[in-house]
Amino acid sequence: MNIAVIGCGYVADFYGATAHAHPPLTLAGAFDIDPDRTAAFCRGFGGRPYRTFEELLADDQVELVLNLTNPRAHFETTRACLEAGKHVYSEKPLA
Repeated sequence: MNIAVIGCGYVADFYGATAHAHPPLTLAGAFDIDPDRTAAFCRGFGGRPYRTFEELLADDQVELVLNLTNPRAHFETTRACLEAGKHVYSEKPLA
């Protein structure tokens, strides 16, 4: 399954560092509102650096979005992903 990460802060590094332990998952890319964090995450763990959230949602290769945004953004982020036909995994409370 092709996955993309949204929110490339502190917690994303744990997922990126252990992604190799889950061979059925392929890291398609990542997005963060801070382009430097997006670039650093993709340099370190692979995948495409998406320039915008909308670009990530428009990528038909992305099947699941790992939502690691601030909990205040979870509702809007998750809703947008679901409306784009993506599965969503969220570690923190949804709303």
